[in-house]
Amino acid sequence: MQLYPVTAEDFASVYDALEEAFPPEERRDREAARALLSEGRYALLHVVEEGELLGCVGLWRLDGLLFIEHLLIYPDYRNRGLGARVLALLAAEGLPIVLEAEPPISPMAERRLGFYARCGFHRDPLPYLQPPYREGDAPTPLCLLSYPRPLNDAEAVAAQLYREVYGKEWKGVSL
Repeated sequence: MQLYPVTAEDFASVYDALEEAFPPEERRDREAARALLSEGRYALLHVVEEGELLGCVGLWRLDGLLFIEHLLIYPDYRNRGLGARVLALLAAEGLPIVLEAEPPISPMAERRLGFYARCGFHRDPLPYLQPPYREGDAPTPLCLLSYPRPLNDAEAVAAQLYREVYGKEWKGVSL
């Protein structure tokens, strides 16, 4: 399995798949996502094996960690252990990995959290809201997950994500 950069030419088909898989509040608008392709710390990567496009991963290389903004295995390839292999490939880079996931509010969200737990991720208890991608939208309640260890300072990681990924200021969350 390899990860290859998504080019401007194949961006549209990859973004179409992200639109189908993620609700609007969990993804950028098409043009904002396209603009990130030139962002040095962000990479949108194809997941490829034996010439077959299996999925994609949106990844931020931040100071001291990798942040997975999106991980998508295309429907025809799901339930084959490919998502776990992508995570293992990223873990081999040797940096801590952080991602956001829905809290356990539905059977699918519980299943997704179980997948990440089986892959060695730890759910942080910090109350966390993903900032809205669009002006006027509400923040989205999510959980921070980390690999290979629990976060030492979840507040600092949340502040880093807000600043570097979302261009916002972390002020904490009062629930």
